[in-house]
Amino acid sequence: MTNRVTELIEALREKRDVLECLQAILEEENELITRLDSEGLHINSEKKLQLFERISNLNDRCRAALEYAYREVGIYGENTLSPIIPGLKQPEREIVRNLQKTIICTAGKTEQLLKLNRDLLEMSLNFIESSMSFFKRFFSISDTYGQTGRMLTTLPTPRIVCKEM
Repeated sequence: MTNRVTELIEALREKRDVLECLQAILEEENELITRLDSEGLHINSEKKLQLFERISNLNDRCRAALEYAYREVGIYGENTLSPIIPGLKQPEREIVRNLQKTIICTAGKTEQLLKLNRDLLEMSLNFIESSMSFFKRFFSISDTYGQTGRMLTTLPTPRIVCKEM
């Protein structure tokens, strides 16, 4: 194995490991959302942000390693992983191909978990918003028809059922 291809493989392995860690944190976040554990969600969010930063740095590292590996193999003008695989020797070719498959699969699962957690949080926030609107209407001054057929402003006396009806 050449140094540049070794660097690429190590960067891809680290990216795979970080994505798997992120996936585990997102599964934990899903449980925290359903348990309504806001403190746990806060701690989990900090972990997620650290992993997103690591993934960003790893993407840069993979891009640079890939560029050098392309030059080493003699391919120019490409910036994705697939075109370099046929130019690699065994066992590097198989290692890179397996890492690529694993990363693509893990990234897909991670995206699904992110979407699921976002949807759960949105539903929770919508429920809270509708509950707050209900209580705001319940305790606020409102206009209603009185016995004489005129509009009356009522005081905020909490009643679910109006006695005039």
